[in-house]
This record gives sequence, C-alpha cells and structure tokens, in this order.
Amino acid sequence: MADMRSKPMKTLRVSPKPVGSRLKKWGVIFLALCLGFLMQPAGLPAQASPSPALPAQPVYSRLPSPDPAAVSLDGNLAPRQWVNVGFSQGGEIAQILVKEGDSVQAGQVLARLGDLESLQAALDADQLQLLNAQQALQNLNDGAAHQLALIDQTIAQADRSRALAASKLRSLQKLPDPLAVQQAYGNMKTAEQDLEKKRNDLRKAQKLWDPTSFIWRFIPRHAYKLYLMNLESMVAQAEVRYQDSVDAYIKRQKPADPVDVALAQAQLSVAEAQLDKAQQDRQSWQNGPDPDQVAQLKAQIQAAQSALVADQARLEATQLVAPMAGTVVSLTVKEGEWAAPNQGVMTIADLSGWQVEMGELTEDQVVALKTGMPFTVTLDALPGATFNGQLESIGRVYVTVHGDTRFTAKADLQGNDPRLRWGMSANLQAAGN
Repeated sequence: MADMRSKPMKTLRVSPKPVGSRLKKWGVIFLALCLGFLMQPAGLPAQASPSPALPAQPVYSRLPSPDPAAVSLDGNLAPRQWVNVGFSQGGEIAQILVKEGDSVQAGQVLARLGDLESLQAALDADQLQLLNAQQALQNLNDGAAHQLALIDQTIAQADRSRALAASKLRSLQKLPDPLAVQQAYGNMKTAEQDLEKKRNDLRKAQKLWDPTSFIWRFIPRHAYKLYLMNLESMVAQAEVRYQDSVDAYIKRQKPADPVDVALAQAQLSVAEAQLDKAQQDRQSWQNGPDPDQVAQLKAQIQAAQSALVADQARLEATQLVAPMAGTVVSLTVKEGEWAAPNQGVMTIADLSGWQVEMGELTEDQVVALKTGMPFTVTLDALPGATFNGQLESIGRVYVTVHGDTRFTAKADLQGNDPRLRWGMSANLQAAGN
C-alpha cells in the first residue's frame, strides 16, 4: 500500500524591512522640507498666524470656606452703653452727690466743684447788667413820637413854673395896695372875733364840768369829755387862723423883703433854664434817637451777653452732669481732692444690656464670621448658664498683638442676669455646633 502519511506544510515567512532604511527615508523627507524653507525668497513675508495668541489667564485655586458651625470665639463681657465722665475744667471737688451702685438719670447733677457762690454772684450781676442795657435801649427806641410827647409835657410844666415865678416876682416888686391892706385888716378882725367866741364857748363848757356833782351821775361823762375836746380843737384852729391873718396884715403894710425878691428872681431863672433845656431836647428828638447812644447801648448789651455766656459756661463746668441714665459702677476721686480737666471722675453704665467684646480674632476666625450670626454664649463664672447672642459688628481695621495681625468684633448678649459683671470671660459657640 502506498504510504498515506501527509508531508508537513511549509511556513511562509515575511522578513521586515531593516530599521535603518526607515530612518533613512524620514531623514530625506526632513532634509527636503528644510531646503524648501531656506530656498524661500527673502522679499516674501512670512505667512501670518491665523489668530493671535491670547495671554495666559491666572489660575485661582478656591480654598474651602471655613465651616461657620465650627467657629468658637472668646471675649469679655461689657455693657452695651457706658461712659467715663469728668469735669471740663480743673478744681477742688466740693461735693460728690452719688456713690457706687446708685442709679442716675440723664441730666442729674453728680458732683460739684468749689467756688460755686462767687460764680453764681457773677452770673447774677451779668444778668442785671444785661437787663439794664436792654431796658435802656428799649426806652431809647420807644420812638421819637413818645419821647416828643414826654418832652412836650416837660415844656408845659416848665412854662407854668416860669409863669408862676414871674407872677410872684411882680407881686413882690409892687408897692403896698391900700385896698389890700384894708382887706387884710378886716380878715384879721373877723378871725379875732371868731377866736374870742370859741374861747367863751370853751370856758362855759369847762365851768359845767364837775365830776363830783350829783347831776353827772345821769349824764354820760365820756360823751361830754369828747365835746370838750372838740371845743378845744376848734379854739386851736381859730388861733392859727387869727395868727395867719395878723401876719398877712403886717405883710401888706410894708414893702417886700429883698431876700424874698431875690429868691423869686432865682426861681424864675431856674424855670426859664428848664424851659430852654426842654425845648432843646425836643429839637434833638425830632430826628429820632441819638445814633451814638444807640451804638453805645448795643455795645453794652453785646458785652453783657458775652460775659453772661462765659460765666454760665464756667458755672455749668463746676457741675458734673450725667449724660445718660444708668448705674454708677466706679468712683475714682473723693471730696476735697483736685480734679484735672477732663480727668475721669466716675463711670456710668447701662447694665440693662450686655455685649461680648472680642479683641484678638485671627484672620481665619474673621473670614468665618458674618454680621447677624447667632451664637450660644457661656460664661466661665456662671457654669450651667447659657445665653443667646448675635454678632453685631466686625472690625474693619486690624490691630497688632505681639507682632501678629488680629481683628475685633462685638456680639449682643440677649437676656440679662443680676450676676453678670463687667469683664467676665465669655465663650461664643456658633449656634448649631
């Protein structure tokens, strides 16, 4: 039998091209490109890029924001409102009207410096001087018509006085008038007769008066005594009239005394001078008040007002007045001590509201804060007591603490507790942590 075993098949092998031939091919292509570039004409511009290259943009890496719920801050307790008060001028403290712990109202006098009496006296004098100057100016500015009316009254009175003085002088310079002498004699005799009659009536009444007589038991003695006293008064008056009539009769019989004539002449001269002065005043007032007097009075008023303001300021400076309502939390001086200008004398605080002041916040803490952020506040001095708080403000300007940058912030404390004290250490934990 024929041998049926098959012969083995031959394997076709493809030999790869040598590597050196491939490198040789690509080197020829690169050389051709370089020759083409070098053989380009020099006058032809290089082909422009299709679009300009954009500047490289900075790349920011966003850091992860701090978790507000993880914020924990430390600070100290302080009143929301407080003020340190002192005198604006120096002096010895005469009175301190409050003590630590007292509640005060705005405008209440807290303390006084000495020399209050002399300042008050100077103020009263300034007020009086101002009132006098103002009244004088008011009188001056009442109007020319009113002043002219007063001057016209003065002129009329001076004219009457002059007429009376002239009439009296003429009467003294006349010779005795026989008719006037006869009339004066008649008046004297009539007064004499009346005096004699009243004397007789008095003598008769006095003879009837006998208190020891039996008849006077039935007659009111008191009424009769009054009757006698009335008669005595009538006799005295009649004696005066008689003496006057005698003097007048004697005076009518002789010429006037030279002294009386000289006195009458002097009275006439005074009356005429007063009349001339009043007429001159009227002439000056016809054009209104004197401008020089007005200017002088205005200058006096201005000076008095300036002195009044200055003395009022000095008087007010001796009194320390509360600028706000609150509690006196500290006193730094005593009565009798000297207080320098603007030296702190006492501190007043409103203890009805508190806040937490934070003064050493780091940069990481500040960036995690936001106004209005709620906090839970605890105090080292009050274990177990918890308060709610809210961030009120964050300082915009940094402060340096031991060479490090720090920031400040304030948080309102909600609620109150009588045990709270200024300066207590507080911890603020962001609400929700």
